Amino acid sequence: AGLKCPELHDLDLYLFDTIVGDNTAIALGMSLRACNKLGKAVLSLYNTKLTDRGGQALVEGLRCPELHDLDLRLFDTIVGDNTAIALGMSLRACNKLGKALLSLYNTK
Repeated sequence: AGLKCPELHDLDLYLFDTIVGDNTAIALGMSLRACNKLGKAVLSLYNTKLTDRGGQALVEGLRCPELHDLDLRLFDTIVGDNTAIALGMSLRACNKLGKALLSLYNTK
């Protein structure tokens, strides 16, 4: 949970072929909630141990009022309906969102 930086404006996070799972996603989601000025986020998780529980916590952290550019890619994970519902709710809170690329491939 080391990203708790209220001044963070731009985040690029790439996790490929790792054993990263729910605990990491939950901690990251909690950290993102504290980043009040986050304007651009690129989150790419490929072939991880992420399940729906962790995916939901991760995308809940994207409720950033300043977020204007989002690139979210979740490939070969076990995220599902709860993650998608939480993502929709989070995006509604992003008043300045002008660009979003959302890719969920080979998920549950």
